[in-house]
Amino acid sequence: MDLHDPMEALNPAEAEEPDRAEAARRVEIDDLKRVMSNKAGRRFVSDLLKRSAVDASSFDLNPHAMAFKEGVKWLGQRVIDDLKTHCPDRYIEMLKESLDHDRSDDRSPRRTRTQHAAD
Repeated sequence: MDLHDPMEALNPAEAEEPDRAEAARRVEIDDLKRVMSNKAGRRFVSDLLKRSAVDASSFDLNPHAMAFKEGVKWLGQRVIDDLKTHCPDRYIEMLKESLDHDRSDDRSPRRTRTQHAAD
């Protein structure tokens, strides 16, 4: 018994879609690896992940706000999944750099608004 779909022959462009999607995905992964290969790129991705609030609750009494937060969170989780799968060493390096940066911010004296105004 042949399981060939006769409708497939009507639109040959659809048969090429999986190949295009796979090629686009490979480019996306290569781009991510390239961004993660330098410190500035890792800092950018780290900031992006912090803004996505992956570890925070998305709860909001406003259902639209909550849906928005979940969408942002989903995107951050997708990036994390890609990092863990395709460049786990760079992901760990990014986490260490982010932790070191956060610690150095905690140790440095903070200037208040009045100190900035006096300058």
